[in-house]
Order: sequence, then structure tokens, then C-alpha cells
Amino acid sequence: MPVYSNFKDLEEAICKKVSNSLNSDVAKAIKVEESKEIKNTVYDVYTPSFYERRKNNGGLSDVNNMHHEVFDGILKITNETPVNPIRKAEGSFYDRAFDYELDKLVEYGNTGLYPMPERPFTKNTIIKLNQNKKHVKVLKKSLKNQGLDVI
Repeated sequence: MPVYSNFKDLEEAICKKVSNSLNSDVAKAIKVEESKEIKNTVYDVYTPSFYERRKNNGGLSDVNNMHHEVFDGILKITNETPVNPIRKAEGSFYDRAFDYELDKLVEYGNTGLYPMPERPFTKNTIIKLNQNKKHVKVLKKSLKNQGLDVI
């Protein structure tokens, strides 16, 4: 274990380890939790009538559509799943049929041509994480794996 001669160096070393953990292990764990919550909050309560769900194959619950960044010890995760392409009558696709983000449309619902109920998967993921503390447990384990004593 390294020895630090001043608080600033110690703080920098700890912050680097925390950022490493957030960027890898914690982000992955939260994405998995969100994927599970999408199944519960979105897929299990609503069956679409005019489009096909992509699910874990490029859809809302696909962790590959969830992007993250760490800045100053803060982990931000966004779901950037693209809207399903809309086919024109002759077979080609519209370039931008809808000007909205799919995650927000599902989270907050809409009252448009095809009304959709609110299905707050992000809100429910946060609630679930506050209950099960999965992100805290993963952070502690990841920091221990980097050589820190964490209680």
C-alpha cells in the first residue's frame, strides 16, 4: 500500500480509484438494474400494437444503448436508444419520422396521435437502487479490489 506525504496526494489517489470504479463496475451494475426495471415497468405492462419491440437486441433494455460518463466523481448514465425506423408506403424509411428521444417518450408518455401511458423506468430504477443499494455494494467491492480498505 502506498504511503502519501500530504492530504492532496491521498485525495487524488482515492478520487482516481473512485472514478475507475464508477466508470467500470458501478456503471455496468446500474445498466443491468435499469435493463431489469425496463422489463418490469415497460415490457410487462404494455403490448405494442403497431411496432415490434427490440428489447435486448437494440431496444430500450439493451445495455449497449446506455451510455455513461464520469466527471468529478459523478456518474451520469443516459439511455440513447433510437426510435424504431418508420417505413414509407413504397418501402423506404423516413429519415426523422419523430423528433423526440425514445427514453423520454416512454418515461413520461404522450398524448399524441398514438397516446402512450407514462412508464417511468428511470424513476423506478432509482427507487430500486435506493432500496437494494446495489450501486453502493458494487462500489465498495470495486474499491476493495483496487486495494482500499472499505467498510
